[in-house]
Amino acid sequence: MKFCRIISILLAISLVLSVYLCSARDVMFDENFYKKEFLKNDAYSSFEDADSIGISLISFFEGFEKLPSMFTKDEALHLVDVRDLVKKGDNLLMFLFAANIILLSFLLFKSEKKKKDLKKIFICSGSAILILPLFSILFTFEYLFTKFHHLFFPQGNWMFDINSNLIRLFPEQFFYDAFISIILKSVFIGILLISAGFFSSKISSN
Repeated sequence: MKFCRIISILLAISLVLSVYLCSARDVMFDENFYKKEFLKNDAYSSFEDADSIGISLISFFEGFEKLPSMFTKDEALHLVDVRDLVKKGDNLLMFLFAANIILLSFLLFKSEKKKKDLKKIFICSGSAILILPLFSILFTFEYLFTKFHHLFFPQGNWMFDINSNLIRLFPEQFFYDAFISIILKSVFIGILLISAGFFSSKISSN
Protein backbone atom coordinates (compact mmCIF):
# COMPACT_ATOMS: atom_id res chain seq x y z
CA MET A 1 0.00 0.00 0.00
CA LYS A 2 1.14 3.49 -0.86
CA PHE A 3 0.08 4.74 2.59
CA CYS A 4 2.28 2.17 4.34
CA ARG A 5 5.21 3.06 2.10
CA ILE A 6 4.91 6.73 3.07
CA ILE A 7 4.67 5.78 6.76
CA SER A 8 7.78 3.59 6.41
CA ILE A 9 9.78 6.39 4.79
CA LEU A 10 8.73 8.92 7.46
CA LEU A 11 9.54 6.44 10.24
CA ALA A 12 12.99 5.73 8.78
CA ILE A 13 13.77 9.47 8.53
CA SER A 14 12.49 10.05 12.07
CA LEU A 15 14.66 7.22 13.39
CA VAL A 16 17.79 8.65 11.74
CA LEU A 17 17.18 12.11 13.20
CA SER A 18 16.38 10.62 16.62
CA VAL A 19 19.61 8.64 16.70
CA TYR A 20 21.82 11.61 15.84
CA LEU A 21 20.03 13.94 18.26
CA CYS A 22 20.25 11.36 21.06
CA SER A 23 23.95 10.87 20.38
CA ALA A 24 24.57 14.62 20.38
CA ARG A 25 22.71 15.02 23.66
CA ASP A 26 24.56 12.09 25.19
CA VAL A 27 27.92 13.66 24.36
CA MET A 28 26.89 17.16 25.46
CA PHE A 29 25.83 15.99 28.92
CA ASP A 30 28.63 13.49 29.49
CA GLU A 31 30.79 14.69 32.40
CA ASN A 32 33.48 12.12 31.64
CA PHE A 33 33.79 13.44 28.09
CA TYR A 34 34.40 16.94 29.46
CA LYS A 35 37.04 15.68 31.89
CA LYS A 36 38.82 13.73 29.16
CA GLU A 37 38.85 16.76 26.86
CA PHE A 38 39.99 19.14 29.61
CA LEU A 39 42.92 16.83 30.28
CA LYS A 40 43.70 16.41 26.59
CA ASN A 41 43.57 20.16 25.87
CA ASP A 42 45.45 21.14 29.04
CA ALA A 43 42.54 23.14 30.45
CA TYR A 44 43.61 22.34 34.01
CA SER A 45 46.71 24.50 33.64
CA SER A 46 44.45 27.54 33.30
CA PHE A 47 41.46 26.36 35.34
CA GLU A 48 42.13 24.11 38.31
CA ASP A 49 38.37 23.88 38.86
CA ALA A 50 37.65 22.97 35.23
CA ASP A 51 35.69 19.89 36.32
CA SER A 52 33.30 21.91 38.49
CA ILE A 53 32.94 24.49 35.71
CA GLY A 54 32.05 21.74 33.26
CA ILE A 55 29.48 20.27 35.66
CA SER A 56 27.99 23.73 36.24
CA LEU A 57 27.72 24.32 32.49
CA ILE A 58 25.97 20.97 32.00
CA SER A 59 23.49 21.92 34.74
CA PHE A 60 23.06 25.34 33.12
CA PHE A 61 22.31 23.80 29.73
CA GLU A 62 19.77 21.54 31.42
CA GLY A 63 18.17 24.59 33.04
CA PHE A 64 19.02 23.58 36.62
CA GLU A 65 21.75 26.08 37.50
CA LYS A 66 22.90 29.62 36.83
CA LEU A 67 25.85 30.33 34.56
CA PRO A 68 29.27 30.51 36.29
CA SER A 69 30.34 34.13 36.85
CA MET A 70 33.76 33.63 35.23
CA PHE A 71 32.45 34.37 31.72
CA THR A 72 32.27 37.79 30.11
CA LYS A 73 28.99 39.34 29.02
CA ASP A 74 29.49 38.29 25.38
CA GLU A 75 30.48 34.75 26.40
CA ALA A 76 27.45 34.52 28.68
CA LEU A 77 25.13 35.69 25.88
CA HIS A 78 26.47 32.99 23.59
CA LEU A 79 26.08 30.31 26.25
CA VAL A 80 22.48 31.42 26.77
CA ASP A 81 21.97 30.99 23.01
CA VAL A 82 23.48 27.51 23.28
CA ARG A 83 21.07 26.65 26.11
CA ASP A 84 18.15 27.89 24.01
CA LEU A 85 19.33 25.69 21.13
CA VAL A 86 19.55 22.71 23.49
CA LYS A 87 15.95 23.33 24.56
CA LYS A 88 14.84 23.38 20.93
CA GLY A 89 16.77 20.17 20.32
CA ASP A 90 15.08 18.53 23.31
CA ASN A 91 11.66 19.61 22.06
CA LEU A 92 12.45 18.23 18.61
CA LEU A 93 13.62 14.97 20.16
CA MET A 94 10.39 14.64 22.14
CA PHE A 95 8.42 15.28 18.96
CA LEU A 96 10.44 12.64 17.10
CA PHE A 97 9.90 10.08 19.86
CA ALA A 98 6.15 10.70 19.70
CA ALA A 99 6.28 10.51 15.89
CA ASN A 100 8.17 7.21 16.06
CA ILE A 101 5.51 5.69 18.31
CA ILE A 102 2.60 6.99 16.22
CA LEU A 103 4.13 6.00 12.89
CA LEU A 104 5.09 2.56 14.18
CA SER A 105 1.57 2.05 15.54
CA PHE A 106 0.07 3.04 12.19
CA LEU A 107 2.40 0.66 10.38
CA LEU A 108 1.66 -2.29 12.66
CA PHE A 109 -2.07 -1.63 12.36
CA LYS A 110 -2.28 -0.99 8.62
CA SER A 111 0.54 -2.98 7.03
CA GLU A 112 -0.18 -6.42 5.65
CA LYS A 113 3.55 -7.26 5.66
CA LYS A 114 4.62 -5.97 9.06
CA LYS A 115 7.83 -8.00 9.42
CA LYS A 116 8.99 -7.17 5.90
CA ASP A 117 8.27 -3.47 6.37
CA LEU A 118 10.05 -3.34 9.72
CA LYS A 119 13.05 -5.12 8.23
CA LYS A 120 13.27 -2.50 5.48
CA ILE A 121 12.90 0.37 7.97
CA PHE A 122 15.65 -0.96 10.25
CA ILE A 123 18.05 -1.65 7.40
CA CYS A 124 17.35 1.60 5.52
CA SER A 125 17.54 3.84 8.60
CA GLY A 126 20.66 2.05 9.85
CA SER A 127 22.30 2.35 6.43
CA ALA A 128 21.44 6.06 6.26
CA ILE A 129 23.03 6.58 9.67
CA LEU A 130 26.22 4.91 8.42
CA ILE A 131 26.28 6.77 5.10
CA LEU A 132 25.59 10.32 6.32
CA PRO A 133 29.00 10.83 8.02
CA LEU A 134 30.73 10.05 4.73
CA PHE A 135 29.56 13.40 3.36
CA SER A 136 31.60 15.18 6.04
CA ILE A 137 34.75 13.86 4.35
CA LEU A 138 34.07 16.33 1.54
CA PHE A 139 34.64 19.29 3.88
CA THR A 140 37.11 20.34 6.55
CA PHE A 141 35.87 20.35 10.13
CA GLU A 142 36.56 24.09 10.33
CA TYR A 143 34.19 24.65 7.40
CA LEU A 144 31.45 22.49 8.99
CA PHE A 145 31.98 24.15 12.37
CA THR A 146 31.66 27.63 10.86
CA LYS A 147 28.57 26.73 8.80
CA PHE A 148 26.94 25.20 11.88
CA HIS A 149 27.39 28.43 13.81
CA HIS A 150 26.22 30.60 10.92
CA LEU A 151 23.07 28.47 10.73
CA PHE A 152 22.19 28.22 14.42
CA PHE A 153 23.76 31.44 15.73
CA PRO A 154 23.08 33.97 12.93
CA GLN A 155 23.42 36.85 15.39
CA GLY A 156 27.19 36.27 15.07
CA ASN A 157 28.13 36.34 18.75
CA TRP A 158 30.04 33.06 18.67
CA MET A 159 33.57 34.27 17.79
CA PHE A 160 35.93 35.06 20.67
CA ASP A 161 39.56 35.91 21.29
CA ILE A 162 41.86 32.91 21.60
CA ASN A 163 42.69 33.99 25.17
CA SER A 164 39.06 34.17 26.30
CA ASN A 165 37.96 31.80 29.06
CA LEU A 166 35.46 30.14 26.76
CA ILE A 167 38.04 29.31 24.09
CA ARG A 168 40.64 28.17 26.59
CA LEU A 169 38.09 25.79 28.10
CA PHE A 170 36.60 24.71 24.79
CA PRO A 171 39.10 24.97 21.93
CA GLU A 172 38.22 23.72 18.47
CA GLN A 173 39.72 20.31 19.31
CA PHE A 174 37.00 19.85 21.94
CA PHE A 175 34.27 20.24 19.33
CA TYR A 176 36.09 18.08 16.80
CA ASP A 177 36.28 15.25 19.33
CA ALA A 178 32.61 15.80 20.22
CA PHE A 179 31.74 15.58 16.51
CA ILE A 180 33.62 12.29 16.17
CA SER A 181 32.02 10.90 19.34
CA ILE A 182 28.54 11.74 18.06
CA ILE A 183 29.27 9.98 14.77
CA LEU A 184 30.71 6.89 16.49
CA LYS A 185 27.76 6.57 18.87
CA SER A 186 25.32 7.01 15.99
CA VAL A 187 27.15 4.52 13.77
CA PHE A 188 27.05 1.95 16.58
CA ILE A 189 23.27 2.33 16.82
CA GLY A 190 23.03 2.21 13.02
CA ILE A 191 24.85 -1.14 13.01
CA LEU A 192 22.43 -2.41 15.67
CA LEU A 193 19.47 -1.36 13.53
CA ILE A 194 20.86 -3.10 10.46
CA SER A 195 21.60 -6.21 12.52
CA ALA A 196 18.06 -6.15 13.92
CA GLY A 197 16.70 -5.94 10.38
CA PHE A 198 18.66 -8.94 9.15
CA PHE A 199 18.06 -10.87 12.38
CA SER A 200 14.28 -10.33 12.15
CA SER A 201 14.29 -11.62 8.57
CA LYS A 202 16.06 -14.81 9.65
CA ILE A 203 13.55 -15.38 12.42
CA SER A 204 10.61 -14.90 10.07
CA SER A 205 12.12 -17.30 7.50
CA ASN A 206 12.64 -20.11 10.05
